[in-house]
Amino acid sequence: MNGYISGLTRIVQKPPYSAYPNRLFQVHCWPPVCCVWGVFSLIYLRRKKTAMLAAVPVREHIAAFGNLSFCASSSQFYNEKKEEIYFTSMQRSFMKMLMESEDKKVSIDDLCRKLWPGKENAKESLYTLVRRLKPIVESNTNLKIVTDKGGYYRLSLKNT
Repeated sequence: MNGYISGLTRIVQKPPYSAYPNRLFQVHCWPPVCCVWGVFSLIYLRRKKTAMLAAVPVREHIAAFGNLSFCASSSQFYNEKKEEIYFTSMQRSFMKMLMESEDKKVSIDDLCRKLWPGKENAKESLYTLVRRLKPIVESNTNLKIVTDKGGYYRLSLKNT
């Protein structure tokens, strides 16, 4: 009687070994694991989406001169393609002072006082900062940084 013993009870043979000896990995435990994975994936994607939305500059606080835009709420500068222009913190502070001034002109003494308070010979540091900043501004915008007589730095359009 092939596989049966008298009394019609079937002999069930277990496999010699199990691929997953731990009961945690058996088939009936996968649905809860999948649900937990799905919940965490949704949370992750939602946070990533809100982080991406937060990175978009707020349009109401943007000042523009030439094709350079400055977002006051995030303190970031953008070119005409709305791509961020990367500055060091000192370069950003310098450009922020120029963009926020009414005539895009700031005196050297004010710049030295605000950027390097307490430093005695800050004009050399300012000169170095401007020398390194000029190529960045000129390559990303239609502006240039000009030294005026009387001790001022100002932003002006390249063609004037």
